[in-house]
Amino acid sequence: MSMTDHTEQMFAEELERMVTEMPLSKVRVAELARRCHTVPQTFYYHFHDKYELVAWICMRDYASAETVDGPYSPEMLEKVNESFESRRSFYARCFSEHSQNSIAEYMAEFSMALAENAMAAAGKTMTHRQVLAVRYHSHGIVGMFGDWLKGNSISTAELSELLYERTPEFLKDAFNAQWGQV
Repeated sequence: MSMTDHTEQMFAEELERMVTEMPLSKVRVAELARRCHTVPQTFYYHFHDKYELVAWICMRDYASAETVDGPYSPEMLEKVNESFESRRSFYARCFSEHSQNSIAEYMAEFSMALAENAMAAAGKTMTHRQVLAVRYHSHGIVGMFGDWLKGNSISTAELSELLYERTPEFLKDAFNAQWGQV
């Protein structure tokens, strides 16, 4: 693990502890840095703000599950969602915040970036309509993820199946091409 990875991991672990003690909105970067025995400038070297750190944790969890062998499928999505399950209470606390830089916005941007990267890897450029379809899908993912975090009558398997079913076909093809499954 590089020094950068170690520092980011240190901030992530301490933020998770702090969010068990207080709402994310009450977490201050100065206090987070103090608890990590460092200075706020070190935090800002790695992250723009605490919401970007939450997004980094989310992306790390996603990336750890993304290595699942096989095509883009409900089963693959279930593995991704299971990786979030281990931090469900943390994500639920963070997701419930509706401030200026909410984690929901970061998640929608991340979902959009995944789609753009997959299309680029497949050698394709999205049309305007495809961009709109992916944006619509991204916001749906974020909304359903929020419902799942709140325990609103949707299981991990149901969430995974629904996300797969509602993924635009061109995007499914791009994900499979990106991961070498066509």
